[in-house]
Amino acid sequence: MSQQMMSYIESQPAVWRQAARLLPEAAYAAAAAMNGGHPVRRVVLVGSGSSHYACRALCCLIPPRCGTEFFSAVPTRLGPLEEAAPGTVYWLVSQTGQSTSTQHAAAALRRRGATVWAFTADAQSPLAQCADGHVLIPCGEEHVGPKTKGVTTTILVLWLTACALLGAHVPAEEARALAPAFEAAAENLPLCRAWAGQCTETLAKAACLTLIAEGPALPLAEEGALKLLETLYVPASAWELEEFLHGGQNIINPGAVYLFLLGAGPGRSRMEQLIRYCSGRGASCLCIDCASPQPGLTPGRLAVRCCGSPAGLPYEVLPVFQILSAVVSADKGIECDRPRYPDFYAALHTKLNAGEAGR
Repeated sequence: MSQQMMSYIESQPAVWRQAARLLPEAAYAAAAAMNGGHPVRRVVLVGSGSSHYACRALCCLIPPRCGTEFFSAVPTRLGPLEEAAPGTVYWLVSQTGQSTSTQHAAAALRRRGATVWAFTADAQSPLAQCADGHVLIPCGEEHVGPKTKGVTTTILVLWLTACALLGAHVPAEEARALAPAFEAAAENLPLCRAWAGQCTETLAKAACLTLIAEGPALPLAEEGALKLLETLYVPASAWELEEFLHGGQNIINPGAVYLFLLGAGPGRSRMEQLIRYCSGRGASCLCIDCASPQPGLTPGRLAVRCCGSPAGLPYEVLPVFQILSAVVSADKGIECDRPRYPDFYAALHTKLNAGEAGR
């Protein structure tokens, strides 16, 4: 069970290193070609599912005063962003390039005269073929529905392309700066598997899962919630810490299961207070600590090795959720390497190729 998914998860550090060697030149070329050489004032990233969370993760990494605005939207809710405003470029993101809603958005945007660039892992995909330009996501094939290496490599591609576009950062230097995060992620893998074994009983019995994070970690928690939902077949949701504190407390119940993503930010002490409160109310609290000086396991808590850079956080954190998904789904007898409902994509026409289970 989940053997293929696990092999993709464990291959990620090697995939990232290879991509980091190849991408800077491609990022420069794409950035130079976007918007006909004119300054890009706004980038709108469009995707669904895991691609959407990859877009959101990228937006959280961009400095607020960089001179270019970055927005993230799902393809069916572009609203006023559909206008082809001068200096605006649309990045449409779909790992397989088969998402019908993303391709429909691309077609609608181009009819309005917008500049559209596709980010896919298949240069021959329908989305890549209908865009003004294409940037390859070099993650290789991933023949499972719950995407892993495709998500993390998408974030890497978006980040390096954004750095090239902004001009203030050199993609090759940024790629080299991520090497410590890739190394940390590789070292975290066996620790994550051990922790997943410890958490299996709690997660396998959970009727629903609630993830809580703050700042740039929130999109990572959202992607983590999607992975757990896709593989454990239970409702899973992600909350920003402050939002949870203003209403979410009403779902604190005995037997509830929470996963907390702890960072070094100003909300850490408040998060620790919330963990103690939830535990005192009979909830099960599992913590992923990204700011501990020493990696290791304690009951209910995994301290992962992190390099301390926000740009490196996706590679250090997302494999934790991915491994939890693979290990616990196997314990539940769920074959997450295959779709639960093979006819779903054709019935809802969410993929141009209904036999493709990816995004």
